[in-house]
Amino acid sequence: MQKVFLDTNVLLDFVLDRKPFSDYAEKIIASGLTHKKYLFVSALSLANVAYIVRKARKNPVAVIQELMIWTDVVDLTKHEFQLALKSGFKDFEDALQFYCAQHIKADVIVTRNTRDYSISSILVQTPVQFLKSLES
Repeated sequence: MQKVFLDTNVLLDFVLDRKPFSDYAEKIIASGLTHKKYLFVSALSLANVAYIVRKARKNPVAVIQELMIWTDVVDLTKHEFQLALKSGFKDFEDALQFYCAQHIKADVIVTRNTRDYSISSILVQTPVQFLKSLES
């Protein structure tokens, strides 16, 4: 089974229904069942989602519980922080996400911000690219 790591922006598109991106995010989450993909998110992503949805007047507990039904959570440890601090990533959060994906040996990182992962050794795709890859 393919291991798919979802970046925070894909989760936010889904939970905040940010059109048209939420349509893609919904299909990606559904792909976990229909295409037998393992979907992963970092603990950092869930914390960020909880913070942002609370500001949007949504119940963060319910949102996180729903996301945890569809995804597996990758822990952040001191090791990932140490790697991120030494990395060549311009953005520290993106480095943390990358090392979480690397830890689980992800096959692909799905994000709308592919430029943020320009030095990634893991395949990086936009939601649209990922969905097209399911068709082939």
